[in-house]
Amino acid sequence: METRHRVLFIAPRFHTNQIPIVRALKAHGHEVVYAVRWKRAQEDYEALTPVELEDSFLTRGLDWLARGKNSAFRYRLRFRWGMPRPKAVIELMRAYNPTVVVIRDPLTLTGLLCLRVVQLKKAVPVVYTQMPKYTLSPRPWLSAFATWTQSAWYTPVLGTFSPNAYSLEHFYYIPFVIEAQPDALSKPWFEGDRINILCVAKFEKRKGHKLLYQALARLAPHYPLRLTVVADASTEERQKYRRALEELACQLQIAPLIEYRTNVPYREMGWLYRSHDLYVLPSYDEPASVSLLEAMAHGLPVICSDTNGMCFAVVMQWIWRAR
Repeated sequence: METRHRVLFIAPRFHTNQIPIVRALKAHGHEVVYAVRWKRAQEDYEALTPVELEDSFLTRGLDWLARGKNSAFRYRLRFRWGMPRPKAVIELMRAYNPTVVVIRDPLTLTGLLCLRVVQLKKAVPVVYTQMPKYTLSPRPWLSAFATWTQSAWYTPVLGTFSPNAYSLEHFYYIPFVIEAQPDALSKPWFEGDRINILCVAKFEKRKGHKLLYQALARLAPHYPLRLTVVADASTEERQKYRRALEELACQLQIAPLIEYRTNVPYREMGWLYRSHDLYVLPSYDEPASVSLLEAMAHGLPVICSDTNGMCFAVVMQWIWRAR
């Protein structure tokens, strides 16, 4: 008989890349609770509704010190040095009594706190990271940390696999899983007699929009192109970056070719993938992008950079070098 587990996830937020694993666990009869430090308006809670952990006095103090700073700085400060109220974590563990606890980002104050509470409650600690499984250099500090916490680790990122590659004991590769859409091969192509390009990326510099715009400007005189940019514009900094992109599009004389869609709910992304012909993610230093797999699940060819943690999944090698 298959063992049924009570699985508790603890993460900064409920990312859409977690929806398939939550659905799969529930479909196999496991109980799942997802605890987060904050929620965002565009997140999809159809699979479950996360439990939001109360901030500690430390986090509130950091918020006060960072007042007036941009949202990216405040996020990094909260993420790395903030933490939920310890009593809230202990009460959650006591109320739910999980058999397995999956902790995201253990090398933060939140991760260290949760690992310690899990050890005291004698549950099984599992660490979810986006560090690559295989690297070209050993990571003895990581091995020591995993041994000290008696935790198993998993990642959706393979990394550099070669005969000389290093990996760690109890460090497993579990890929992002996206169900292939049954209508992917019968989708309409080149609607409007043009190549419809889709890019899903926050309005941030590292997402590489400017390079995509420059490429579009070079190709547009020779091919009928249309670009749709789907992005999160929930902060003032991202709205400012969008305005800079719009100015660049005008300078490059490609503004009429670009359509913007902001803060699109996850459940509405399917039709956007189906209505396009090519997916391009020009970001660099991207740990693990699930949108590449979502695009492929809808039948789209994809292009990404060689610094994208998921580039190994692009089997046709449509990859450009970020540097």
